[in-house]
Amino acid sequence: MNELRPHGRELLEAARRERTPSPAEHARLLQQLLLAAQSSNASSPPPPKLANGARLILLAALVAGIAFALYCASHAGR
Repeated sequence: MNELRPHGRELLEAARRERTPSPAEHARLLQQLLLAAQSSNASSPPPPKLANGARLILLAALVAGIAFALYCASHAGR
C-alpha cells in the first residue's frame, strides 16, 4: 500500500477521533450496558432442567452422532 499524503493522514486521524468515544462517554456506555445486562438477567426465568433420563438419551444420541460422523469420515475416501 502506498503512503498517504499528509492531508490523507489528517483526514484519517480526524475520523478516528470522531469515531472513538471520550473516556467519560466510554465509562457511561459501559455502565449502561452493565445495568441493562443485570436487569435482563434478573427478569428472565432460569432455564428448564432436564431429567436424568432425558440427559442419558441426549448423551447417547450425541455419542452415536459422533461415532457415525467418524465412520462416514473414515469411509469417505474409498
